[in-house]
Parts: sequence; structure tokens; C-alpha cells
Amino acid sequence: MRILMKSGSTEQVLCHGHVTGVDTHVGPTELRVSGPVASQPERFFRAAAGKVYNRANRITTVSFSVTRECASAQAAEKFCFTHPRDALRENTAIFQAEDAGGGRDAMTLADAALTNVVCAQIGVSVIVQYEIAGGQLT
Repeated sequence: MRILMKSGSTEQVLCHGHVTGVDTHVGPTELRVSGPVASQPERFFRAAAGKVYNRANRITTVSFSVTRECASAQAAEKFCFTHPRDALRENTAIFQAEDAGGGRDAMTLADAALTNVVCAQIGVSVIVQYEIAGGQLT
């Protein structure tokens, strides 16, 4: 799967899929998608049970990890410190699922925000954990 954040004409690849090489984000691993909706509980005086109302307002949250190979340990250290600062933080997230024939099925998360970026360095590798939140996935 290829994952991008796009803002106007600026596009940043968060995951290159299973393509390997220096300065590529290989993955995703630990891919998780959740879609909670806003709910409102109602509690009744002396009732045995309450009731919960679905108030819609779906928020889709996608989290995943990628591994980035750097040219040197120094480059990995620098990337580890600068990437959380430099990552494109909002607008549209695009998820491109790849089939065996090389075709892609794109899903879009409009009004998305990159809510968290965590980097961990191990030698020349950096493991990056991303969390993206937005409205409904289309």
C-alpha cells in the first residue's frame, strides 16, 4: 500500500509500499483503521439501563508503521529528529492499495490531519509510526 499526504500541489509519501532502498518508507506494518462515531448516552433515573444515541460525525483514524533505511547512522539520527517537524500535517490523505497486477485502488480521507509522528532510530534504520485522523473514507 502506498500512502500519501497531499496539500495543494505539495505531496509527501508516507509509505512507498514494499519498495526497498535508501530513503524509502517500506511498509505499512501494524496497519489499523478505526471509525468511531460521536455518541450520546442518556441515563434514566432509577432505570435498569440507559440508552446510547448515535450522533454520527464519523472520524476515521488510520495508524501504521514504516521502516526507513538511511545512508548512514548520522542521516538516520537527523531524520529521526527532523521528520516529526517537517511532515506534511493536513489536508488530504490518499491510500493506494496495490493488486498483484500492479493496479491501484485509491481511497481518500479528506480534511485529514497527521495527528502524531513517532520516530525510533536503530542503526541506519528509522521506524516511523504515523496516525492520521479525518472524516469519512471515500
